[in-house]
Parts: sequence; structure tokens; C-alpha cells
Amino acid sequence: MLAPGSHDTPAIARIIKNSSSKNGYSYASAKKELEEHIPVGRLGLAEELASLAAWMLSPHSGYITGQTISHDGGAISGVFG
Repeated sequence: MLAPGSHDTPAIARIIKNSSSKNGYSYASAKKELEEHIPVGRLGLAEELASLAAWMLSPHSGYITGQTISHDGGAISGVFG
């Protein structure tokens, strides 16, 4: 299972735009604030998530079973991360 975080897509752009206008921020400052809460310091790219999905559907992931893979730039920390 894939667990995507925030990715630089039109959908997140709408969320940032709505949040910025609602709170009186510029789009750039609202996006920057969101990115500051992501340990890698940026939004993910749709291509990065697609690459992971393609790998999971390929024979190369044949030994992976029953896992949830977070694709969130480190935003979620668990027992091992």
C-alpha cells in the first residue's frame, strides 16, 4: 500500500491557495510553511510517487508483502524512523 504525503500537484496547489487566501498569506509563504514541516524541505513530485508505484507493480518487488510504504519526505515518523 502506498501512503502519499503532500506532492506538488494541482490538488495541493488549490489547498495552498485556499489556505493562503483564508489566512491572509501569500501563496509563496503558505507553500514555504507547508514545506518547512516536511523533513526533506520540499513537496514530493508526482513522478517520484509514480516511480514507486511502478516498482511495486513490477517483478522487482516480488518479495514485498503486507507493507505500507510512506512517500512523504519523512513527515511521518514511526517506530523505525
